[in-house]
Amino acid sequence: MCEELIAAHTKFNNMIEDKTWRKVDPCDARIMALTTKLEQLEMTRPAAIKPAAGRNEVHIADWRKKFDCEKKDMEEKTWHLCKQHKTKDDYDGLYVSLHTPKTHDKWEKNKKVCKAKSKGKAVDSSASEGATK
Repeated sequence: MCEELIAAHTKFNNMIEDKTWRKVDPCDARIMALTTKLEQLEMTRPAAIKPAAGRNEVHIADWRKKFDCEKKDMEEKTWHLCKQHKTKDDYDGLYVSLHTPKTHDKWEKNKKVCKAKSKGKAVDSSASEGATK
């Protein structure tokens, strides 16, 4: 313990002498900047895609579940009502921004292929299954 204390004191004295004691390590500065940026992005993420607390589910904003027109502009995006997005009790149609109702099947097929690739699985991209949430 005494040797460690002496080594720490020596290092401190050397850093004071060469004026590096109060300098920020560039690696630490970069980590702090990235952490700050990430926190800012998490705070500004639209409510329509914020994950539900403590679950792997995505919270869907209430306005996306209530039909009032075929297309609307919200959160700097154009949203289309797609009736193929359904749940048993929650909604029958959902406003989506990644596809139109006409391109739902193609979008869903691509989503399944991408999901399988990310898990390292081979996928038959010619097969298309029924609509899912």
